[in-house]
Amino acid sequence: MKDSIELLRNKIRLDSTRYDFGTGENKEYIRLVEKAYGLKLPPDYFRFLENINGGMILEEPSSFYIDMLDDEPDGPKWSSFYFFSLNEMIDELRTFKLNNLLVGDSFEGLYPIIPICRIPIPEDGYLILISNRDLRIESPVFLFKPNLKKNNCPKIAKNFNAYLNRHIKAGGFPKPDITSGKQSFYEFARENRILELASIEDTKDSIGRLGSLIKLDPEDAWSFCERGSVYITEAKYPNAMNDFTKAIEIEPEEGFFYYCRGNLLLDLKYKRKALIDYDVAVKINADDKLSLSGRARAFLELGKLDKALYDCNKILAMDKTYELGLLIRIRVYNAMGKEELARIDSDFLDTIKMC
Repeated sequence: MKDSIELLRNKIRLDSTRYDFGTGENKEYIRLVEKAYGLKLPPDYFRFLENINGGMILEEPSSFYIDMLDDEPDGPKWSSFYFFSLNEMIDELRTFKLNNLLVGDSFEGLYPIIPICRIPIPEDGYLILISNRDLRIESPVFLFKPNLKKNNCPKIAKNFNAYLNRHIKAGGFPKPDITSGKQSFYEFARENRILELASIEDTKDSIGRLGSLIKLDPEDAWSFCERGSVYITEAKYPNAMNDFTKAIEIEPEEGFFYYCRGNLLLDLKYKRKALIDYDVAVKINADDKLSLSGRARAFLELGKLDKALYDCNKILAMDKTYELGLLIRIRVYNAMGKEELARIDSDFLDTIKMC
C-alpha cells in the first residue's frame, strides 16, 4: 500500500489551493502530549501530525471561499472532512472524555479514544482511532455519529494509512463503507479488552503522566491536586503538600484544594493547621458536605465535640444518607458517651449500604 503521508505531501506541493494542510508538529511535543494523556498514537497517525498536523482537502480552490470567510471564517472546515491539528485533537478528546463517549459512565481509566477528523455537515460525525497503548496491531479507523440513537460505530478502514489513501483517492470526500458486516468499535474493544486495559495505571505512571500535563499547562491547578493525591498513596507527603499548596496558589477560590490539604495535615497530626484549611473551604462554600465533614473530623480530633456534632448535624440535615457524615457523627456520639445514638446511626448506615 502507498505511503499516504508522502502521497499527501506531494498533493500539497502540486495544488496548495485545494490541499489546505499544516506544516507539521514538533516530535518531542507530540510525545509530551502522548505521555500527558496516557496515549500511544498509532504510528502512521503520529507521522501525519509530525509532517502535516491537520487540515483538509477543499471542495473548491481556496479563492472560492474568500468572500465568505469574513462572516464564516470556519465555513470550509464544516463543509470538508477536517483533520484536527494535535491541539485541536486534544480539545476534542477532552470533550469526548467529559461526556464518556463510547466508554460508558462508569469508566474511570485513561481515555483511549482519539478523535482525528470531523466529517462534513449535515452528517455530524467523527473519524476516531484507539490508543495503541494496549494494542498489538495498529488501530483501525471507526466512524462515530454521536447523534444517532443506534450507533454501532463501524470500522471503515484497517488503519490510518489505509483510510488516508482512500481519502486522497476520493479527492477529500470519500463515502465511508458502513455496511452491516463491518466490525464495530464495540466488538473490537471487547475483543482487545480496550476498556479493561485502559483502566490500569500504576502510581509511578500516574505521577509521570500528571507531570507531563503540568508541563503542558503550568497553571493547571487540578493536575497539581490530582498528583498530590497520588503522592499520598506513595507516602511522599512533602511532595503532596507542595502540590496541594501550588493548586491553592493557582486557584485560591477552589475549596476542594483546601479540603485536600486539610486532610493531609490532619493525617500528619497537624490538627490546628488542618482546621484552618477546612475553615477556608467551608467559607468558600458553606453547604459543601465534604468540607463540613473534614472540619467535623478536625473538631473531633481536637476534642471540640459540640462543634463537630454541629457540623455533622448540618450535613445530615441536607442529606440524611450522606455516609461520611454518619460515620463521623457515630465517632462523635461515642466520644460523648452517647452510645445509643451512635448505635442508631450505625444501624441506619448498615441499612443504607444494603440498599
